[in-house]
This record gives sequence, structure tokens and C-alpha cells, in this order.
Amino acid sequence: MLEQVLEENKVLKVTPKSGAYKGVPVVVSPIRDSDGHAIAAIGVVDITGIFDLATLMEHQAFILEQVCGKDPCPLPSEQINAKR
Repeated sequence: MLEQVLEENKVLKVTPKSGAYKGVPVVVSPIRDSDGHAIAAIGVVDITGIFDLATLMEHQAFILEQVCGKDPCPLPSEQINAKR
């Protein structure tokens, strides 16, 4: 994809059917010099589509424990600094 963008000097928006980004939207854009020639390319992968919301909700308690520890995350008013 990067090579194609460099050759054609235009933005490419695709959802690959195979490879590491299979089924994930990808946008690749040329980086141009002052004369408008493509000198490099940059790609962005939309990973929001790879998350399954139902699975995340099933694992919410585990995720919170990983982030906050065994106790639930304290509210701002419950934090130690808020009481001083």
C-alpha cells in the first residue's frame, strides 16, 4: 500500500482482505515536498473496529481490577488528596 501511494501520489483508503490488517480500515496518505511530489507515506490503522464491545463488557470487572487494583477506583472526592 505504501508503495502504491508513493507511485500514484494520492490517498488510499482500503480494508485489506488478507495480511496483518485483514478486515481493519487503513488510510495511507502521501507526504509531499514543496513541489507536490510524494517523498514519503504515512498510514493510519483504525483499530476501533477490532474491539468486540460485548467481550469488553464481559471482562469489565477484570479490566478495572488490572487498572485500579483490588479496590474499585476511588471517586475524586474519595481520594486522599481531596481530604487534605
